[in-house]
Amino acid sequence: MKRILLITITILSTLYSPSVLSQNLSAYGVTLGEDKYDVENVLENKGKSIKYDTNKKGNAVLRISYPRIGDADFDNGTFVFNDDDELYSISFSSVDGGTGNPGMPWEAKFHRKAEECKNAFLKMAQNLLTKYGSPDTYSNTSAIWQKGNERISLEYDYKYEYNQFGWVDHHVSVLLKYEQIDLDNADY
Repeated sequence: MKRILLITITILSTLYSPSVLSQNLSAYGVTLGEDKYDVENVLENKGKSIKYDTNKKGNAVLRISYPRIGDADFDNGTFVFNDDDELYSISFSSVDGGTGNPGMPWEAKFHRKAEECKNAFLKMAQNLLTKYGSPDTYSNTSAIWQKGNERISLEYDYKYEYNQFGWVDHHVSVLLKYEQIDLDNADY
């Protein structure tokens, strides 16, 4: 499966000429640097129920369930704001995992989720390659586009292996993240 992802990314990256990220990256109808209340309005206008939270630094975080971006479906969308209530991180993720007894019903659910995550990864890789060209760095499970202090990262993680007790440790996730990064090591 990893070889298929690497081949897909390699082929797609050769099909499109590189372009630069535009400043003020946007996703899901909102733009990095946008005010928290404007982001709330966009999410509400999309019919999303917003869960309000704070991160470890005390910054505002908005969460939504089941966002669709491009042609890919995700379980969660997270919008993180800095001290000035300006959006500096947007992420979309889908995750499933744990430890289970082989041959039980969880396996079918897990394999469905693994297929969903793989498809979301491939669809988003294709969409991002079309829009931004070849990634600055990539492997068979991740791709990163960066220009200045703005970064888009796409990651796929899959694990299905027996542990020493005969159980299966399993994990699958896909993460798409748009963020402003700190080039000067200062906190947001």
